[in-house]
Amino acid sequence: MMSVGLHLRIVGRPGRIGGLERFLAHVATRPGVWFARRDEIAHAWRAGVGLPRWQARETPAGFAP
Repeated sequence: MMSVGLHLRIVGRPGRIGGLERFLAHVATRPGVWFARRDEIAHAWRAGVGLPRWQARETPAGFAP
């Protein structure tokens, strides 16, 4: 797994966004690459170890939703 953190102050500069676009285009051509959100990774991990899909519980009374 490779996690790429992007801070606007760094990647938001005009000269750097092109590098990010080229990197993403290159990686997207590789077999087996999966661009996923955090929740998708968590669900895939749970499925891989035999756990049921996680579902949020109802918010208890007195707590903000």
